[in-house]
Amino acid sequence: MLVAGFDEVGRGAWAGPLLVAGVVLDVEDFLSLKDSKQLTKSKRKQTTSLLLRSVVDIKLIWKSAQFIDTVTLGSALREGFVDAANSLVADLYIIDGNVDYLHMPNSESVIRGDENVPAIAAASIIAKYYRDTFMIEYSRVYKNYGFEQHVGYGTKQHMEALKKYGVCALHRKSFKPVAPYV
Repeated sequence: MLVAGFDEVGRGAWAGPLLVAGVVLDVEDFLSLKDSKQLTKSKRKQTTSLLLRSVVDIKLIWKSAQFIDTVTLGSALREGFVDAANSLVADLYIIDGNVDYLHMPNSESVIRGDENVPAIAAASIIAKYYRDTFMIEYSRVYKNYGFEQHVGYGTKQHMEALKKYGVCALHRKSFKPVAPYV
């Protein structure tokens, strides 16, 4: 049975893109995958490399900070999940969380799916690896923000950088903590 698992990373970040990953697995092959948050950075990289050689199919949908500011986070999430699902063929489509954005007869959402559904765990690992890599690479362009450490999420360091330098092109200007510094 082919299962497409979907997860996102960057939902609550103050800066950087939202990334929705859809991964199709033959469910029998990957029974021991764990959520990306349970893996070290090096283990995530190693597991992503293994997964990219082993999955049936994968789709990554990136939504920029500017897009999120324009359409809202909820709309960007919904569009990301739908776009990823429309690019994949599976018997079952499962989204991590409590909202089934797909509304298909063979789709469902599973709370803590990244801990219990191998296809969602795979999507979680791959999404986290690629988004973190993106933010680390952009920390070389926007050197004052510490993106290599917090990858765009709200931290004391990030808030101090916003106060001192204002926003950069990666910031989500519509987000409440960022808006005063636009």
